[in-house]
Parts: sequence; structure tokens; C-alpha cells
Amino acid sequence: MLPALLSLAVAAQGQRLVIKNSCDTEPLWIAHEAGGGVGPDEQNLKIEPGKSFTFTTPDNLKATRYWPKMGCDSDGNKCQLGGSGGPSEICDTKLGCAPPVDTKFEATFGQKGEGCDPSKQEFTGCEWIDVSMVDGWTLPFKFEVTGSCVSTSSGKTVSDVSIDCSKVSIDDCPTAESIEGVGSLDLRLKHPQTGQLLGCYSPCSKLTLRSWNNTIAKDHTPQDAVAAPYCCPTPPESPDACRKGPVGETQYVKAVHKKCPGVYGYSYDDGMGLMTCTAGAIYTMTLYCPSSLPSPSPSPPSPPSPPSPSPPSPSPSKCSVGDSVSCPGSSALCAGDACCPDGSTCPSAEKSYQGCSKPKSKDCTEEQTETMVVV
Repeated sequence: MLPALLSLAVAAQGQRLVIKNSCDTEPLWIAHEAGGGVGPDEQNLKIEPGKSFTFTTPDNLKATRYWPKMGCDSDGNKCQLGGSGGPSEICDTKLGCAPPVDTKFEATFGQKGEGCDPSKQEFTGCEWIDVSMVDGWTLPFKFEVTGSCVSTSSGKTVSDVSIDCSKVSIDDCPTAESIEGVGSLDLRLKHPQTGQLLGCYSPCSKLTLRSWNNTIAKDHTPQDAVAAPYCCPTPPESPDACRKGPVGETQYVKAVHKKCPGVYGYSYDDGMGLMTCTAGAIYTMTLYCPSSLPSPSPSPPSPPSPPSPSPPSPSPSKCSVGDSVSCPGSSALCAGDACCPDGSTCPSAEKSYQGCSKPKSKDCTEEQTETMVVV
């Protein structure tokens, strides 16, 4: 009875998401975004081993994403794991941003006290929740919901959901995934300098994310004939064609289904990873140590006197989709479908990407030198 009352009290205060660090040896930094910019809480919030933090999630907070980082400097930047870019994020200046295959929680929060019944077109009181592994994973986790939710795929209503992915390991990541038209691919995410294993690509991510010198992705986009059966963009892939295609039989998806029962392993999978919950539910994300701990990034020594600020690096005039590039007018880096600190879309994002509050102010994927967008 007491835990339920505490959950209701937390929800009433606009705090519906609790993230716990159950890695007993290393701190985590949690990066987050909302609506294309930084969310309501401190960016790169540090959570010590065994501790937790309850994030601010007011009614109608939209397009949120929370993901863990490890092996960071003292400011939670330049991380060995999870440094995949985002609003106000600083990636490694030499390597650029990591591929965004992070373990993550995504949500659009609804209005408490309002109805949530999609069958009656009642959406104001609905919350859209996603803990899928469609992109990949970095850390093992357990996800729990105190409240009522409906599986987007099955339509079944469930209460007090528990999704246990605490046993997933880098050892479960395929090292010889057979991809039609390409051959055998190692899906393990390796640090380009140290070679340390940091996570696992999904087949789609391996084929399309160009960060960290992933050379196979330079020849593919999610819509092309090779990647589409694994990425399942609609169009050209219909949900039925996706389910009947090769992605459901990959080693990767089978590993997700075995170690994370109920979680999406690919688009249009039949798991519980994508849910519609009644506003006011409490979401608890518990994160565990990875198979091997990343080495922390050393903090730079303090200079004897502050140097003159350097002008921001210019964005390249030409790039490929997914390349690590500088945000216009900023020293921050971004890669592919991501947002710059000012809310504008990353210059190397797909043309169809609309996840930021502003469009591209510079598009280096165009054939011409640059395209300016007036906002």
C-alpha cells in the first residue's frame, strides 16, 4: 500500500520517471532531451552507484529521450559510452559522436486526469512510451511501470508492467550476422581507439550509422534495397512485408527476444517495447553495469590562465548523412538525426528527419555548397 501511495505522490508532483544506477562500481551520467532541446532537468546529470534520481516530467512534455553515459570527464562529456550527441552534448573532438545505439527511454507525457482511450479517439490523457532495442543497446536494464498500459502491437491492457533485460550482455551480440546483399557483419560496437566493446548495433544501425568510421554504412540508407528489409521504413516497407522479411530471423532479433522478452527487436516487432499508458503512471528504469566497464575520460588539467576563446569550427560544406559535423555557429558536434544546442536539425541529418524544434540552418548533404533556411 505504501509504495503505491508514494508513486501517486511522485506523479502528482510532475515526476513520473525514476532512473536508478545499479552498477555498483561506476557512476552514470544521464543525458536527456525534450522537443528537440534539453529537457527540464540538468543535462548530464550524474547518478552515483546505488543511487537514483526522479526526473521532472510535467504534463504534456513531448518527444523526450533519456540515455546513459559512462566513462565521462568530470562534466559528463567526452564519454567512452553513450556520447552519441544531442542538445548541449560535447562529443570527442577527434572521434566525433558515437553511433546512437544507446539503451534508452523515450516518452511523450500526457495530461493527468484526462481520458486515454485510443479506440474512442481520446488521447489527451495518454503517454507514449518506448524502451525498444530497434537501434541497439549499450547497458543492461530493467523497466517497470506502476500503472495501466496498452501494448501498441497486441492491443492488450496490462497493469504494473515489468520488462527485464538485466541479463543481456555484449556476449549476446552477433559477431557474424548474415545480411542479404552484404555478407557477414560483426554487430559489436567497438571504441575506434581502444577497441573496447561498448554495445551492440541492430542490423539496421550497422548498415546505416556512419559514425566512428563504420565504413559499411557509407553505401547505404534506411530506404535502399539492402537496408530497407532490416530498417523497415514506411514507405517502401509495409508492416506486413517487414514481418515477413529477413530481419525477424536475424541473430540479433533472436537474442533480443531471448534476453529481453517482450521488447521490440525491430520495427513492427510484436513486443511490449512500445506502449500507450494512462497519464500519471510511474516509470522506473534500472541500469546495470555493462559486460566491461569503459575507462573514464581524463579531465584536462587547468591552464595557468584562460586562453582566448576559439571561434566555432565551421560546418563542412559537404558531408554524408550521419557524418559527425559541427553545429552551425557552435563548437558542439552532432551526427545524423540529432539536434544542435539551438534546437536546429543537425546538418548531416536525413532530409526527412523532423525531430527538432527548428529545421536545418545549414545542410551539408546537399550537392551545393550550403543551403540556408530562414527561420
